[in-house]
Amino acid sequence: MQKIIWKSLITLILMLSILQSCSFEDDPNDVSIPEPETELVSTNITIGDTCDADAESQTVSFAHVADLHANFAMKERKFEKLKYFYQQIKQQNPYTIFTNAGDDYEKGSVVEALSSGVAVKDAIFAMEFDVRTIGNHDFAWGTEQLLEYVQDPHAKVLASNTTYIGDDGATFDAYDFVKAQVGCVSVGFFGMVSLPWNELDETYEGQFLAELTNDFSYQDVSQEIILNFGSQVDVLVFISHLGIVEDSFLADGILGIDLILGGHTHSGVSEEIIGDALVIQPEFYADGISQVDIEYDLVNKTISNITHQAYYTDDMDSYDTELAQTLDDIADTYAADRHDAIAYAELTADATSVANVSLDAIYNIVLSDKKSSAEDNDVVVLLNPNLVWTAWGAGELSKQDFYNAYNVERQKSDTPGFNSIYTVTITGENIKKMVIQQPLWLYKGVTELDDETSYTVALNKAPAINIPAFFTDDIEYVSEPEFFDENWQILSEYGAQRTGECLYLDTSNTMVRCTTTEYFLFDFNSTSSPLTATASGGDVDMTAFDPSGDSWFDSTDFVNTPDAYGITAANGSTGNILKFSAFDEDQGMLVTHKLSPNGSLVADGKLSYYTLMFDIYVPSTDKEWLAILQTNSLNTDDADLFIHQETELEIGGVDYFSGINFNTWHRIAIVVGINDVDGYTNVHVDGALVGSIDHVDERWAIGSSFLMFTDNNAETASGYIDNILLVNKPLTEAEIEAFGDASQLMSTNLLPTGIDE
Repeated sequence: MQKIIWKSLITLILMLSILQSCSFEDDPNDVSIPEPETELVSTNITIGDTCDADAESQTVSFAHVADLHANFAMKERKFEKLKYFYQQIKQQNPYTIFTNAGDDYEKGSVVEALSSGVAVKDAIFAMEFDVRTIGNHDFAWGTEQLLEYVQDPHAKVLASNTTYIGDDGATFDAYDFVKAQVGCVSVGFFGMVSLPWNELDETYEGQFLAELTNDFSYQDVSQEIILNFGSQVDVLVFISHLGIVEDSFLADGILGIDLILGGHTHSGVSEEIIGDALVIQPEFYADGISQVDIEYDLVNKTISNITHQAYYTDDMDSYDTELAQTLDDIADTYAADRHDAIAYAELTADATSVANVSLDAIYNIVLSDKKSSAEDNDVVVLLNPNLVWTAWGAGELSKQDFYNAYNVERQKSDTPGFNSIYTVTITGENIKKMVIQQPLWLYKGVTELDDETSYTVALNKAPAINIPAFFTDDIEYVSEPEFFDENWQILSEYGAQRTGECLYLDTSNTMVRCTTTEYFLFDFNSTSSPLTATASGGDVDMTAFDPSGDSWFDSTDFVNTPDAYGITAANGSTGNILKFSAFDEDQGMLVTHKLSPNGSLVADGKLSYYTLMFDIYVPSTDKEWLAILQTNSLNTDDADLFIHQETELEIGGVDYFSGINFNTWHRIAIVVGINDVDGYTNVHVDGALVGSIDHVDERWAIGSSFLMFTDNNAETASGYIDNILLVNKPLTEAEIEAFGDASQLMSTNLLPTGIDE
């Protein structure tokens, strides 16, 4: 049956259901259907080229995302990749619509919290969607922010089950229905939001905000939309923030919807034909985008074909550079220091260790606050350890890392996050009961509680304001709970304090960064001793690794100018470089140094923490491996750091990362940290972190000597080195970025100083 006919029939069926409630002043036998009366707010837009009158069919494409959750201004460039992908589809098919099913706020960039949500609004505006819907998290920052959020200069915002009831004269610039003329095809859109969430991280029956009201009878809202607008469009699309279950119910129970572009569920990509509708869920957290293509038969007014394909940002290399600059500018306005190191973890954390650090942080910060306000109550912390979101790795930690650990979800809307910290006064008798009733929660503070004494207790928001959900009815608080701070902000303050005391965040050990800086730098420019390094103390030499006693090494064969070797110079200097060969297992370069051992391997005479930086040029070769660092000075096992060629050049060891090319100078830095439990090796190329290798042994630790350019199985190749710098500290990302790429002179003036220097 032709679509124009059955859409009219659907409208007729819906109208007949209200006939009995209609009165007619004319002939009582007149059963003609009156024009529907509606207060629904609608608008019309045009997308793409004008209609080709000679065309018999037309494809309408949708580039759809949902649940972006503020994942902008991130190193992964997710927003930028999504927009670039949309732009590519748009180039191929001008009849492409960029859609978003909501939940743009919360759980992503710390910039949101530091801008009170404003940066998210600006980032979404910069994405330039065509049509989008409001999600439940988009109410997070209150009515004023929401009103601004729907005033999108580019997109039309759908809120078909949301009504503004404020009496302040403000305008709610969202629509119940949007009709888009897309070439020869008219496409209708409506969109709805799901239930709100509370401090228990559960949905509840009620409204998000006092100035807005929502109708959660989704089927009734859908029927009203179809009744009033269904016959006016060729294709009807529901941009849904209801979740896959509600979407399926609607598709199964409501006639007239052709496509449901969903969101909210966070279960990954899905698609299903239910009734006459294709129902899809895209990837979330800006990890992907869904492309839906509808082929529309212009002659018969029917959908002749519909397809869906998901794509993932991890698989994308290209991104919108103009948007990247815009988003960086937005983020820098509020949080230019969002990725700067403010604390240092000695150990790789899991959820339990993060919770324990958080326990210490809350206790110390709340206690410090009380002392500054001259209050007399002793402090107790009772913390739910199950609210950790993401554990951090060993090494430097930023505000973003702490925000990742305790993502903020402001529930109920326009209130602190449900995992935030409140303080309340409670008697010792009741605290004892609470500890018994929540035996898995973490406790810190007074060890001998007096039943009659009142104590300041720090709790997560939910138990602080909702006693019955966690404790028996006989427990009472002496004072009303008060918001203290978000958990991530407490961690940030505590982390800065620990750094100021030269202590790791998670152990009682002194940070290696606070010790005296020691280093050596080979630049190969000395005319008399090109293989002797400039060092912070004592001579450091590079000599031959020659266990077979062949005496194969002559320094004059390995040091010369770039011109002499027929390659470009790494930078503007006129100095020498080192050429190394494809050495066999009994050859290589042996570096002997006098840097002091540090970290957990002091007793073994090894560097547990260090940064090795060098400039390398890899000539084109068909060899698969090029060995760079071998920490085993006897060369009896595999080298540790390789350049590996399979389909492309990569650098690493066990795990490998792209970012380097043949016949090009690159500045490589590896940052190593080894403790009593585990270790990490971060790999940087031209100032940027490209990957991290986790290890559970001391393989990467450096003793008083180490090898370069050799492997126990002679799996290596030839190349060129311009500088080799070893530092007894794990440099931060910002410090490595300051060293730049190989075009910049490598200067020890950029090294950090120790606390005693």
